[in-house]
Amino acid sequence: MKLASLQVFRYSLPLNAPILIKNHQLSSRQGLILKFTDTENNTGLGEIAPLPGFSRESLEEVQSEVQHVSNYIYDLEIDDS
Repeated sequence: MKLASLQVFRYSLPLNAPILIKNHQLSSRQGLILKFTDTENNTGLGEIAPLPGFSRESLEEVQSEVQHVSNYIYDLEIDDS
């Protein structure tokens, strides 16, 4: 089977109280939800949520990379396992 679609949803969830991580004050948690669907209509979900001040990459860098990679994954064969 092969990948039929990839949907990317960006989210921002407010925190009850701001937190401080390595000199970065966060008042919300942001990330991406990935929804993969194959040619047999199986669906998988994943999340990418870089933490500012902790992760090497920013959310914008990750989102750009997901868009770039998505151009190449539709022809890949997916193993049943």
